[in-house]
Amino acid sequence: PDDGILRGRIARYAWGRDYHKTLKRRMTALVATIEKIVGRPVEARTLSDTARIVDRAVAARAGTGWVGKNSMIIVPRHGSWVMLGEIMLDIHITPDLPLAQDCGRCRICLDRCPTGAIVEPYRIDAPRCISYLTIEERGPIPFQLRPLLGNRVFGCDTCQDVCPYTSAARPAHDPDFEPVTIENAFPSLERLATMTSADFYATYSGTAVIRAKRSGMARNAAIALGNSDDPRAEPILIQMLRCHDEPLARGHAAWALAHLTGDESHRPLTLALQSEPDPSVCVEIRQALDA
Repeated sequence: PDDGILRGRIARYAWGRDYHKTLKRRMTALVATIEKIVGRPVEARTLSDTARIVDRAVAARAGTGWVGKNSMIIVPRHGSWVMLGEIMLDIHITPDLPLAQDCGRCRICLDRCPTGAIVEPYRIDAPRCISYLTIEERGPIPFQLRPLLGNRVFGCDTCQDVCPYTSAARPAHDPDFEPVTIENAFPSLERLATMTSADFYATYSGTAVIRAKRSGMARNAAIALGNSDDPRAEPILIQMLRCHDEPLARGHAAWALAHLTGDESHRPLTLALQSEPDPSVCVEIRQALDA
């Protein structure tokens, strides 16, 4: 959105309600329908990225879609804009056959991955993937990858956005997956960098964003501010460096400030170093000063 506010980007799947809860509710309703059809109670277990089952492999075997070179399941007419869930039942259902379809010669997802995480067709180097880095990584993000994150603060949709099958899909307009406010899709970086724990949970409770935790989202916001090339980010980063209660956020604010302002960052970084109590943040500040 072009509203003059420095904003980050959240991956589409996390805009609305947590898909785990939404799919569980819908699959439970489907089990009830199945019981009516077969005329008896059934033993059932609903799964959605919640057990030692590879959802995409099950979906491919079931003929729901095929595995694309970006490792996503591509579903006819929907591309990879889908949520996957499984129901394990104690009744026999005639299985569908896997789809005889693939990506052909297309390799646009490999060529456009911001960090080169798709190292070859069907193979992802997870520690380079922006989704992994912004959501699952609990510590510092490697220096060489920080500029490549752009303004992404939770996940990355690039390999889906560029996929011909996925980009041609029509929007579903499912209320459960629509953002409640703009902050659930394109959050203000200043707000994300300064929000309290209470504010964070009030904004993102019930969504997948909670998984990254407040400290991780503040870290990601600092990187996005550093990548913004916007002078309005400087005072936000200085404030983060001085006052944020999470060392992870302060350390990344140091990198971001140096990345954004170059030599102009030396004075605030030097002042911060004099009073910084956390050794890991001191390391980040010294590296920023030496950059």
